[in-house]
Parts: sequence; C-alpha cells; structure tokens
Amino acid sequence: MRILIVEDSHDMALLIKHHTVAFFGDSSIVDEARDGAEGLQMALGGEYDMIITGYMMPNLNGEQLAVTLRDRGYDTPIILVCTELGMVIDPLNFDDLLPNTDLSKLHDVFSAIMGDL
Repeated sequence: MRILIVEDSHDMALLIKHHTVAFFGDSSIVDEARDGAEGLQMALGGEYDMIITGYMMPNLNGEQLAVTLRDRGYDTPIILVCTELGMVIDPLNFDDLLPNTDLSKLHDVFSAIMGDL
C-alpha cells in the first residue's frame, strides 16, 4: 500500500502517518508533501493507492488539490482531514471527510475504502 499524506503541519502529518502505519503495517510506503502544490506534483508523478490531505495549506488547499486531481481523471481515494468540515465546498471530490480531532476513526475510513477497492 502506497499512501501520500499532504499536510503542512508536521505534527498532524506524524499523527496521520502513525495511524496509517498502525493499520496497513510497516510494509506500507508513506510519502509526505508539505503543501497542496507539492502534493499535486507527487500525486501526478507517482502511483498512490490513497491520498490523505489537510485542508488549509499554502499554495493549494486540500479541496483545490482534490478538484484538480479529479478534473484530470484521478480516481485514487482521497480523504480530507480538517478542523472545519463545513468549509468544504464540494464533499463529492473526496471519498471521506474526517475531523482532525478524532483520527482514531481513520481505521474505519481505511476499512471502508479498502472494501470498495
């Protein structure tokens, strides 16, 4: 399983990575991007099984990242993790939305997405 985490907060990225490795195991490959523009380049240049992104980031926010990827036919699951889920304009660009206050639910999200693959 190869996963891209797009998050400008180093601490949040570490928490997401911890939950990701706990679920998928040490054999999973987790790459990190520090902003939406870097995440876009990495997503388009790599083959990822899943993208987990924050919302508020420099250069390109999480929603702009998802919209750009979807417009280019990118169908890899994208999970949004953010403080204010109400800020999201079009939740249909994401496979799941998750408040960053309860990352323990990532395991449920992973299970649901893996069942859809």
